[in-house]
Amino acid sequence: MVWVGIALLAVFVASAVFGSRGWMHLCRLHQEQAEVEALAVRLERQNAALDQHIRRLDGDDTYLEKVVRERIHWVKPNEMLYRADGSGSGEVGAAEGPAGPKD
Repeated sequence: MVWVGIALLAVFVASAVFGSRGWMHLCRLHQEQAEVEALAVRLERQNAALDQHIRRLDGDDTYLEKVVRERIHWVKPNEMLYRADGSGSGEVGAAEGPAGPKD
């Protein structure tokens, strides 16, 4: 009779620790929750940075021009864009603005 009680207690403890709703499962859920919360914080920061970027694009023409020049290499008429090829050879290429070369 004592062995049956010990066996039942062992089954109960094993189920409480390793079962589908046991302590190990609870630990995994806590870890998953921490990861999701960290992701949420990173996304909130990224969203705030993007909101600020959008506000600056809408309200600051100087910033807008800077971004356009950097991203699409926009050149005003009569300006020249110089590009280094990055090989260290010292050669530089030039591109005319949208108006093209003036003769």
